[in-house]
Amino acid sequence: MYYTKRFWRETSDRAIKTFGGTWFAVLTAEAVGGWNDIDWAHSWGVVGLAVGASLAWSIGSAPVGTEGSASMIPLGTVKHTPTE
Repeated sequence: MYYTKRFWRETSDRAIKTFGGTWFAVLTAEAVGGWNDIDWAHSWGVVGLAVGASLAWSIGSAPVGTEGSASMIPLGTVKHTPTE
């Protein structure tokens, strides 16, 4: 389950997206007072916590969804329905 390339590729994808989104959000919020007022240690701590949570969710989801996937939703269960 945790030993497939697919699992780690999906897990890495989620972690990278979480890193980017969280980093952008934290820096935007911290920079309201100006770039000189950013608490960099706090900002990186929040980003690290979010990435850690993302990794934990992927690892915790592996036994629930499709084997070898980091998704909690079993693959193939979501069907595309065209909008009218």
